[in-house]
Amino acid sequence: MHTTLADILRPKSLDEFLGQEHLLGDDSVLRDAINKDSIRSMILFGPSGTGKTTLAEIIANNTNSDFIRLNATSAKTADVKNAVNKAKISKDLNRKKTLVAIDEIHRFAKNIQDLLLPHVENETIILIGMTTQNPFHSVNHALISRSIIFEFKSLSKKNMVLVAKRAIKYYKDQNIKIDKESAKYLLSMAGGDARRIITAIEFIVESGNKITIDTCKQVMPTKFSTVDRETATYDGLSALQGSIQASDVDGAIFWLGQIINNSGDIESVCRRLLVTASEDVGCCDPMALVHTHAAVQSALIIGLPEARIILASATAYLAMSPRSKAAHDAINKSIRLDLSRDIQIPNWLRDCHYEGCEQLNHGEYRDGQNLDVYTKFPTKLFEPVNGREIDLMELNGKLWNSQ
Repeated sequence: MHTTLADILRPKSLDEFLGQEHLLGDDSVLRDAINKDSIRSMILFGPSGTGKTTLAEIIANNTNSDFIRLNATSAKTADVKNAVNKAKISKDLNRKKTLVAIDEIHRFAKNIQDLLLPHVENETIILIGMTTQNPFHSVNHALISRSIIFEFKSLSKKNMVLVAKRAIKYYKDQNIKIDKESAKYLLSMAGGDARRIITAIEFIVESGNKITIDTCKQVMPTKFSTVDRETATYDGLSALQGSIQASDVDGAIFWLGQIINNSGDIESVCRRLLVTASEDVGCCDPMALVHTHAAVQSALIIGLPEARIILASATAYLAMSPRSKAAHDAINKSIRLDLSRDIQIPNWLRDCHYEGCEQLNHGEYRDGQNLDVYTKFPTKLFEPVNGREIDLMELNGKLWNSQ
């Protein structure tokens, strides 16, 4: 069976491990837990090629435990039950814990994830779940609550250089070298994925070629995104709205472009822009929602690639507009107030469009014509903070004062 260069070069100890300094630094809790053999169930999530599987194997090799590895893309319920049964035997007979490492754990159906719960809770198994997706979006919440979550980051340029050097060193007997331009290109295109740069070097060398800028472009023609599309879209939308809130036109348009590049999900962008027009601009500029709605409709009709121009226009408009969260804050106050008090609709505001309502004394107030019957709501909810909102509220105050 052929062993890939990535497997050959896979680090065998924490000292050889590259990256994730925020998790495995000298004074880190995770490093101490591994060294002291006090591992608990955990979920490792982050981009491909950042060391999740490697760390699971290092933990297995450096702790007194049995090790079972499953892949959620192929494992069935029977495989999980078999792993649990082996763990029970090891725990009862050998007083030994069992690490169960599950690649792509987010791909397990809910019922299989549920199957793990009691065995994780009573530590029959020590779960090491691995996923490229945000577990809070894709893994059973009950399983998350029983695990420690560790987020892996894409490898830094410095660490990627060390990865490339290890791959080149492996072929030292063949006098393989890499020039600065080729190395820079591979580092840029690999997107912080160690496996990808190792595989590219392996493919070029094993095919009998030299590592040049031309061969590098052949095996890695496009930049590789290390983030799964769903997570990239959610994070991108957050960055888009955050930049609009900060009135950062350039930042907002950049994050819009990244979303389009990563997923092309303009429907999610359209929904977020409509929300932003009301949540972050509101009555400060009533035309913001009108402009955004027109842009959204146009973008969905036209589609990509031209829709990017329309969405950029709407994004820029929102980022340049005056800012107010008055409506957003008011409705949230209203919902909290409703949940905390037993507030009944007064009779004079109740529906009166049916025969017999007069007998119940419902609907005495009619269409704003008899404001003397109306009593204003006693709690202030809407607090205008900017622009057109203040003007409108002043007019509103004059209306009431004139009654």
